[in-house]
Amino acid sequence: MTIRVSARAVFRVLASIVFALIIAHILSQSAIRYLPLRWAAGELLSRLDLEQEISVPTWFSQSILLLAAAILALIASQSRIRKESDRNHWTGLALIFLYLSIDEGASLHEIAVLPMRRMLGIHNSFLVLSWIIPAAILVIVFVIVYLRFWWRLPRPIRFRFAVAGATYVGGALIVEAFSSAFVARYGMDHFGLILMRVWEEGMEMAGVCMFIDALLLHAGQIMPAVQVRLSR
Repeated sequence: MTIRVSARAVFRVLASIVFALIIAHILSQSAIRYLPLRWAAGELLSRLDLEQEISVPTWFSQSILLLAAAILALIASQSRIRKESDRNHWTGLALIFLYLSIDEGASLHEIAVLPMRRMLGIHNSFLVLSWIIPAAILVIVFVIVYLRFWWRLPRPIRFRFAVAGATYVGGALIVEAFSSAFVARYGMDHFGLILMRVWEEGMEMAGVCMFIDALLLHAGQIMPAVQVRLSR
């Protein structure tokens, strides 16, 4: 059978889900903070929190990261069949996004928090989430390693990759740092934290959705038709 996928249709669906999750986060967090809810109702609404590890938004984030990894693996496979020079770069990207999907639920990055705090003497400061430091170093290394690969991409895809990457990293690192500073100064109960979480998580999810859109456009150019054969 032939699989037909519209990149624009996929992006519209994913963007609609992101928008719905943001609205659900704002309404649910407002209800939890300002309405006298029963325990069960509060627990149910907390599953719509963008920041909670066990929540619908976290599941969605894991899913789209895994989807990106799958598309990258498909492109990498096609690249290996053609024996292209960038095949290892595509494979590396697939593995990176697979790790990001796992990390989204397992929070592996937080293992670096306590060691970095102790090493740098960080407490209630701008970099209260100390995993940002090693993450920023890894981002710089990634840019250095993948710069030539990115430059060899077709111009429209290259532009989309850059916008998607800047959006995701901006939310994951820069806005996360601002959110940490906000919590250190105003505490967890300030209403502004709800909006900070929207800014942070919204950018991350939007960045991944834009990346998936770019990947599907690129896959459509190099693989106009994907044949899937089912057999025992």
